[in-house]
Amino acid sequence: MKNNSDINSILIKAITCIALCFPIKLFAQWNIINSGTMNDLHSVYFTSPQTGYIAGENVILKTTDGGDNWAIDSISFDLYSIHFPSVNVGYAGGKSPISASTGTIIKTTDGGQTWFVLDSMNLIILRDVYFLNDDTGFACGGLAVGYIYKTTDGGISWIQNSPDNPTYVSILSVRFPSYNKGYAVGTSNIGGPSPINMLKTIDDGDSWNLVYNSTTGNAVYATGSVFFIDSITGYAGKNSGILKTTDGGDNWYLYNYLYGIYDMGLPYSIYFPNKDTGYYVGLNNYFNPVIYKTIDAGNSWYKTYFNDTIFSNDTIQTMQELMIYSIFCIDGNNCFAVGDSGIILKTTNGGESTSVVDNVENTNEIVIYPNPGNDKLIINIESEKNTNISLTIFDLQGREIFTDKINKYSNQYQLNISKFNKGIYIIQIKIGKEIINKKIVIK
Repeated sequence: MKNNSDINSILIKAITCIALCFPIKLFAQWNIINSGTMNDLHSVYFTSPQTGYIAGENVILKTTDGGDNWAIDSISFDLYSIHFPSVNVGYAGGKSPISASTGTIIKTTDGGQTWFVLDSMNLIILRDVYFLNDDTGFACGGLAVGYIYKTTDGGISWIQNSPDNPTYVSILSVRFPSYNKGYAVGTSNIGGPSPINMLKTIDDGDSWNLVYNSTTGNAVYATGSVFFIDSITGYAGKNSGILKTTDGGDNWYLYNYLYGIYDMGLPYSIYFPNKDTGYYVGLNNYFNPVIYKTIDAGNSWYKTYFNDTIFSNDTIQTMQELMIYSIFCIDGNNCFAVGDSGIILKTTNGGESTSVVDNVENTNEIVIYPNPGNDKLIINIESEKNTNISLTIFDLQGREIFTDKINKYSNQYQLNISKFNKGIYIIQIKIGKEIINKKIVIK
């Protein structure tokens, strides 16, 4: 007889299979794409708007039509990371089937048509691979001690260059804002990422040292993921927030405003398609999978997806167990995220919602335009109810900054926003007992 845990696992797999066979619209315009597999997916990377790759549990997926369809290549490795330094040359790293503690790296030189195993018997289980060019790259990971490896010959040979520090259980992410300078973050807890000292190299990865803020002298702790937009602006994960640097990593500062609530949880993957727009996937403080977004260069963040609304009827609460591990954006609007049980999420509008309605039985339609705006907003309200209507605006710190009554016999309201500061706001419209929330951007 199967126990409850087995039954729940089967239920999750079965329901996810249904979802993966039929595209289902999610909260905030994220759609489930049919991956064709139930295996966990850990990393996604695109070499062009049409061509992308996903690495996962014994599979590599490839699309050539912008992510609508994926071809599956079955392999014998559990892969955690995939990266292409050029169109045809790519690397994927993970765990060898020989031993749970042994790492492996596979390589393609023909755009994923064929993959071959590199000699990596001396590597520990790998969590991330990142290449500066076709030949020079880095791999990191670890099981009881964290390691960083470097190759300069296309993965034929690897040298361990990480510091000998037993507090590093695993190095999870490594990135280079410039050829000489690189950063790495990891974890000191096998059960779940706990921040450790960020590592830094200024000599092409030959040596790594702890990072300290040059202004305060304090050690910088980070985990999960690190990402650089250019040589001076970068982001790194940390419990309950995102670290940001604007001086090439000399100083890092924590940003964690989410509608004024410190609920950003634990980032797994960070991606910025441009200097203002960024995303990260991970867990919130309630350990539910989330996708957060910023449109003001990381100063404030808001949710674009949360797993408990993955189905429209919102009856399968066990879907909260599906984790999202990696995100990649072709541009500010077109993004992909991947996770447990073969789940692929896709958005073509930056994950933005046309409306967020608290009452699913709503009979009212709210349209706000232009959004973003800088002078005035037009709010069209189509309501079947002859009742009082009120409007309230909140900033991201949760402070009420404007309120007004709307004539119940009027279906249009003009809002002067010329004196508002630039940024993101929430408009809350109450129509009788019904509450409708919408996000607006003032530029």
